[in-house]
Amino acid sequence: MRIEQILPSRLSKRTCLLSLEDNTTFVLLRSDIKRYGLKAEHELSPSDLQELLNESDAYVKQQTLAMLAKRSYAKEELKRALVKKGANETQAESFAAWACQQGFIDEEEYARRVIEECSRKGYGIYRIKTELSRKAVPREMWEELLCEWTVDTEKIDMLLEKLLKSTDEAGYRKAGQALQRRGYSYEEIASAIRRNKERYDQ
Repeated sequence: MRIEQILPSRLSKRTCLLSLEDNTTFVLLRSDIKRYGLKAEHELSPSDLQELLNESDAYVKQQTLAMLAKRSYAKEELKRALVKKGANETQAESFAAWACQQGFIDEEEYARRVIEECSRKGYGIYRIKTELSRKAVPREMWEELLCEWTVDTEKIDMLLEKLLKSTDEAGYRKAGQALQRRGYSYEEIASAIRRNKERYDQ
């Protein structure tokens, strides 16, 4: 198997991407490239190729463990992150599956944590759903959890009060738009505005 190109990685100065004649690509540490004396047009024997693939897999596994040590991931989210680190699609799928098998990924618990974090930040249900989707948490993991979610009226009231610059219609409209961007529904915003007006009218 012939090496077509050795490209510097845009993601890390420590790594390069090897491209083979069959269009396979994989990441290697620069130190490994130097150690094996690899260059473009270099012919690899089957045993040499397997050894390099093992080195690449070792690097991707190390990256997988390092990322999981920092925070939790959903499986698809981890796959995307590994690809960004230089893993090819096969490696990303393999090590994300391995992480699940090892119990390093618990998507239901991760979904619960994302919901709790978003709630602490004062997000409404639509923003929470957006965050869960952005983090590639499977819908079946969070649909039931969100059935239990209810809007914290005290929190939305406090947010509205903080966002209000004036208590005229323009002020309420701008604050309502800001709450909408935070993921609250029209009904929830209208109720919060009504409660706020009632307090001022008293």
